[in-house]
Amino acid sequence: MTTYYAIGGGLGHARRAQRVLEALAIRDAEIITTDDVPRDLERNREAHRAWLLERFHDHVIIDTFPAGIQGELAGIENITFDYVARLLRWDEYRSAVPFQAPRFRTTHIVEELTKEHAAFVQANSDQVQPLPLRPTGHDPQCHPERVAGGCEGSPADRACLVLP
Repeated sequence: MTTYYAIGGGLGHARRAQRVLEALAIRDAEIITTDDVPRDLERNREAHRAWLLERFHDHVIIDTFPAGIQGELAGIENITFDYVARLLRWDEYRSAVPFQAPRFRTTHIVEELTKEHAAFVQANSDQVQPLPLRPTGHDPQCHPERVAGGCEGSPADRACLVLP
């Protein structure tokens, strides 16, 4: 079974988790979002890590933040990690979270990365591959060829605005 670790603000992480799992044809997954993490762990990296280790399965997909939101993923071993990389304020993130991220079996690129982030991905991944995500939207008949130019959100989180 797979754990998809999608921590961060807003609904983009949970929506992207569903789209990534669909694109990778993973049907048996548990998604952990910010809402699932007890609030008292927000500033306690060690307790947060211990809590995660009780919940993680043998395969974990990390969304956006490679070492976790506060470095809680640093030092975790004996788990297969994959990473979903998207545009991130890399310098700000690494300044706030200077901990070593786990090694990634595969990094799936869903948005163009900064040079520094891309270099990190290359150095810390066994393989790197683009992962095109299908647009989601309000119309079940939404198809990429019908997407209007003005989509909502970042490229990996776009809601489909369907042309008439």
